[in-house]
Amino acid sequence: MMLTMMQQNNLAYLMGTFSSMMGWMALVFVFIMGIVLWNSGLMNGIRRYGEFGVRLAIGEQKRQVYLGLLTEAFIVGIVGSCIGLVLGLGISLYFNKNGMDVSAYNRNTSILSENMVYTSITLKALIISFIPGVLSTLLGAALAGSAIYKRQTSQLFKELEA
Repeated sequence: MMLTMMQQNNLAYLMGTFSSMMGWMALVFVFIMGIVLWNSGLMNGIRRYGEFGVRLAIGEQKRQVYLGLLTEAFIVGIVGSCIGLVLGLGISLYFNKNGMDVSAYNRNTSILSENMVYTSITLKALIISFIPGVLSTLLGAALAGSAIYKRQTSQLFKELEA
């Protein structure tokens, strides 16, 4: 009886589990990067409290200042993700053309596999590698920018003097 690969040895279940785990890992990665960038955003925000105070003192609403901060983070996320995408694409193109010799790792295994591994570049992979950079930057700025709403305008302006 001939079976497809997915019908053998519960492989369909394993591949489904692997796929959902990859999704969860991407979500956790974005969350962790958001926390890291939150810290970075807080440090940047502390330096900019005086600027925020001046902007609020001349009549800008807290919402406008916060949206400006998110817009900056979005642009930085787009630029950073584009740079990372270009660098990653360059490395992937190298391994797509030349391949990577993994024969040293296959010596003591019973798995039948190729000794040369080549990358494949797909639109899905490009999108999946682009989105976390933008989302984590936005998440970090959103968490850091929430301090604008917690502080009074006078406190932000007073920190300009220090």
